Amino acid sequence: MSFTEDFDSNKKKEPRSSLSQLNPSRRMIGNLEISIERVYKKDYKRVAKTLQLAFNKDPFVNYILNTKINYDEVEEKKLIKQKNDLFQAFFEFSVLEYFSFGGVIVAIKDVQFELANSSGTNYPFLAAACWNNLKFDNSLTLNYYNFNSTSHNHSGSDNKLFLFSSFLKFSYLAYMNNCRQKTLKEKLPFLNNIRDSVLINLNLNLNFKNKFNSVWYLSDIGVSPSMAGKSLGKILINYCLDNFVLDSWCYLESSNIINRNFYTKLGFKIANTFAVNQDEIVNNIDINNKEDLGVLNSLDDFILMDAMFRPPKNINIEKINYKVADIEVEEKEISSETVSNSTSVVTAAGGAPRSTPVVFTSVTMPSATAPLVASHG
Repeated sequence: MSFTEDFDSNKKKEPRSSLSQLNPSRRMIGNLEISIERVYKKDYKRVAKTLQLAFNKDPFVNYILNTKINYDEVEEKKLIKQKNDLFQAFFEFSVLEYFSFGGVIVAIKDVQFELANSSGTNYPFLAAACWNNLKFDNSLTLNYYNFNSTSHNHSGSDNKLFLFSSFLKFSYLAYMNNCRQKTLKEKLPFLNNIRDSVLINLNLNLNFKNKFNSVWYLSDIGVSPSMAGKSLGKILINYCLDNFVLDSWCYLESSNIINRNFYTKLGFKIANTFAVNQDEIVNNIDINNKEDLGVLNSLDDFILMDAMFRPPKNINIEKINYKVADIEVEEKEISSETVSNSTSVVTAAGGAPRSTPVVFTSVTMPSATAPLVASHG
């Protein structure tokens, strides 16, 4: 039985145009029975725990939260706990925002474990993927939910209070742990500009009656490290693609060098590679270009990310001109503080994988069989 099929094969299958129609899907992986299904707000801590574990060594999240990727387990136990608490608060707030703004989260569960621990709220899932549906307005620009704002009119005062309490908890821990507040605050405005440049450059038909106009943004996907190498990331994304984004455009930012081959095998294309540090934005990077390498090496530290998209199945991706032009970003959107350096935009062809902040001398691409652990947008 395919994991995209309903568990009860005798039921008549209806066309699935949205996640609201999804039924749990089950399959066996060796001796492990898994269930793939949509989860809801009551499970926000479990989703956050899944992402906290998956992103523990992610360069981008460690960069913006100003934590170390690795700690000495003997000498730095206190710092490890502080990092875990900070990550958990960060993802709890993020997950609550996804739910508050109409986001959809799909998880992979261990069926037997769920039966034995039906009342547990702090256990991670095996994997989780967070999706948001992007909207176009009539002026041919993209509207994005502001996931870093608590000023929106959420439905119900209890929901607003719940979200705000989560925000206060994360803000307190972020302050106590010396997070890169400026980079954290500027992350979404900059990523919005990247998304705009990629998606608008595709010349989508902005006809609201056209089902191919829908764009789904894969905000976060994480696989529990204990399940690495079991293809759960591929299973989860394929399930989502086959069930509710089959006829839609998809977009993501890849936050780990390992993920580049993983996503291209699923039909995604790299449209842009960009670097972020606290004071500068470097766009359209080609790591094989000496001039670009010189610009990167002049930065104190930086993070590289890939912007990727996937067209609907009825569109031939090879006929799409998806190379991204320069991104015009107003400095006020990039920084709320005065910085000594103005925004830097480098124009170059091609793209580069993301890695830990280092000075590049050479780049080795990952093995095609390397497991996906986490991807963050």
